[in-house]
Amino acid sequence: MLVRPCEEDADSVRRFAWALALAGRFPDALEVIRGMTHLVEQAKAVRRVMHVAASRDQGFEVSATADLAEALAERAQEAQHDAWRIRAHLARALARGGRLKKACRLAEMVCDDGIAPTEANTLVYPERLRRAPPVRPVRKDRQLDPVASKNKKTRKIKKTGKTGPRPLDTNVRPLPDEAAAQRVGEFARAKRLEAAYAQLELVRVPRARTHALLDLARHEPNPDLARERWIDALISARNVGRRQLDEVLAAHLAVGDSGLRETIETLDARWR
Repeated sequence: MLVRPCEEDADSVRRFAWALALAGRFPDALEVIRGMTHLVEQAKAVRRVMHVAASRDQGFEVSATADLAEALAERAQEAQHDAWRIRAHLARALARGGRLKKACRLAEMVCDDGIAPTEANTLVYPERLRRAPPVRPVRKDRQLDPVASKNKKTRKIKKTGKTGPRPLDTNVRPLPDEAAAQRVGEFARAKRLEAAYAQLELVRVPRARTHALLDLARHEPNPDLARERWIDALISARNVGRRQLDEVLAAHLAVGDSGLRETIETLDARWR
C-alpha cells in the first residue's frame, strides 16, 4: 500500500515522488505525480524523476516520464501567470528524455512570453546573500521611564533556530550581455560606431544581441552595412522565438529599401 503525504503540501508530495524514483519505484513515483494538483510542483517532480531515470539509463521509465511531461505541457496554460515556469521545467525534462523538438518548442514559448530570467521572473536566484537580522521593536516603557531602565539590567538572550520570517536579500543583476547591448545602443545613437561594434563583440545572448543589432541597423549610415545588420538581427531573432522575429520585421517597416524588404520577406516565408 502506497502511503502519501498530505496533498495540501505540494512540496512534500514532490519530494516523496523523487524519493520513490531514487528507490527504483518509478511506477509509484509516476502515480504520485499524476495525483498532484499543484501544476508547478508537478512539473518540478517530473523533472526530478526524469533526471533519475535518465542517469540510470532506464529507457522505459524515461519514455513514460516523457509522456507524462508532454501531457502536463498541454495543461500549462491553466496555471496562467505560472505557465512559463511549468514550461521551463518540462523543457528540461523533455530535453533530458531525448525529445528535443518538443523541448525546444516549450523553450520558445517561454521566450515568446517575454520572460526575462534576470529580472523579476526567475526560477532560482543567481546569488544568495546573508539573511538580514529580524527587526526587534524597542520597548517604549524603558524609553519613558529612566528609573525602570536604570534599576533593571538588560540581559542579552541568545536565541537559536528560526525566530520568525526573515527577508532574504538577493543580488539579481542584469547579464553582462544586456549591459553591453545597452552600451551598443548608446554609442550607435551618439554616432560612435567603432565603439558600438566593439561592444557588440561582447554580446552573445541572442535576445540582447538582437536588440543591439537593431540599434546598429537603424543608425548605420552605410547602406550596405545597414543591410547586413538587418539580416544579422533577423537571424539572431530566429534563435529567440517568433515574437522577437516579428519585432524585427515590424521595425523594418520604416526602412525604404525595397530590395532588403524582399530579402527579409523571402527568408521569413522560408522559415514559416
